[in-house]
Amino acid sequence: MDSSPSAALPRLVPVPSPTLLSEAIAALRSLLVRSPPIVNLSTLDALIDAQGTADGEGESADWDEFEFSYARDWLAQAVSVGTRCLARGGMDSESWEHVVDGAAALLADLSGPNAQGATTRTYLLPARPAQSRTGLLAPIPQKAALIAAALAFPTPPPTRPPSTAPPPASSDVSPPLADTLILRDATQLEASTGHRTWGAATLLARLIVHQPETFFPPSPVALRVLELGSGTGLVGLTAARTLGATGRNATVVVSDGGDEPEAVLDNLRYNVAENFADSPCGNAVSVRVEKLDWRDFVPLPTRAGCPPHGVPTSLPTPRYDVILGSDLAYERGQATLLHAAVAAHLAFPEENRHASVTVASRASAPPAFHLVLPLRPTHKVEMQEIESCFPQVGPTALDPISDPALVRVGTDGRAYRLSTAARREIVAPDGFDCSHGRRLARPDAGEMTYEIRRIQWVVVPLP
Repeated sequence: MDSSPSAALPRLVPVPSPTLLSEAIAALRSLLVRSPPIVNLSTLDALIDAQGTADGEGESADWDEFEFSYARDWLAQAVSVGTRCLARGGMDSESWEHVVDGAAALLADLSGPNAQGATTRTYLLPARPAQSRTGLLAPIPQKAALIAAALAFPTPPPTRPPSTAPPPASSDVSPPLADTLILRDATQLEASTGHRTWGAATLLARLIVHQPETFFPPSPVALRVLELGSGTGLVGLTAARTLGATGRNATVVVSDGGDEPEAVLDNLRYNVAENFADSPCGNAVSVRVEKLDWRDFVPLPTRAGCPPHGVPTSLPTPRYDVILGSDLAYERGQATLLHAAVAAHLAFPEENRHASVTVASRASAPPAFHLVLPLRPTHKVEMQEIESCFPQVGPTALDPISDPALVRVGTDGRAYRLSTAARREIVAPDGFDCSHGRRLARPDAGEMTYEIRRIQWVVVPLP
């Protein structure tokens, strides 16, 4: 198709041949629907498709809203025409069925990810984890900020946060590629959000690849890692591959529950089996899937002025050294449930899981919960709840806590609460990369600001 839909698509009155319609639908699909994308996690650079073309480029970039509306309406009419022809029967029924199926499938693709069927993405990982020179709060280069991942801006607008300003070009060097993850996003017609890979998960996976020492501190015993709300498993499986590449001993648990737990877990198990059945992440790293809905956790009951001393009998023994989470607490009231789930699973700093592990050695790398949240304009209340449950560590961090439900008593008898030890903001793709170029009309399309928190236990006085 060499011109816009309104000029190139055949008229449907009188009814053309099914062969002509099938050819037109195929041509339209070739322009609007790209091959499953390849996300290069080994660089802090652009999202590319299977042909190596930056996502968003292509002939359809010049189409305006009218042309996309025309294409959608034409496809809907093609489905109607094909259905009527099928009802009449005849020798060409099979051809008309092909027209109906093709037009309906393309129409679903143009309706966005909520209507699309199952899709796959390939994620490229480095031969070995990058040895970054900086920590979580250090600036990441402009391209490393992933702004070019959806739209290739040469320089940021002046309104961008200072955290996206480029440091010297030599601050990060990416290693060669040698590994892949191929993940399936299940159909979006189900109710659960766990059927797709969200932008926050891709960002967290990139950071894990490029700053592994920030997320996985050295430990003389096997590291225990838990991902909450894994969805398709990108973050947890990236963690497993990264740990395996460094020869670390670790157990990685990817977990989910969701509104349709069995469907989400089936897809999660599929992704684990497809990526680790024949090419394990490392002899010393094990990966398993568990059913765990963090929204099922509720604050422990307390008496007025007293912290909760008891813990449910179902808590893990031992607890986890690292917990990972992306795009959690997206509804009001969920921050409290997330706090309860993390408090139930994150190890205390003084917890001794092995006779050879001294208190001093574990104190140098305390357990941490790494959380990435998109700063959506409509979710200000949810972010205020996150701040209330996981406040920033500051001069008053040791003040008594007014809400005893947020306090836990550790194995050493001291009172702890979960607090944000480090945080930063970064601009990255929103995860809604379209199969067509419609959103190119908006320069800011495809981007979102994310907040990255490292949350740890902090000692507090008993109320």
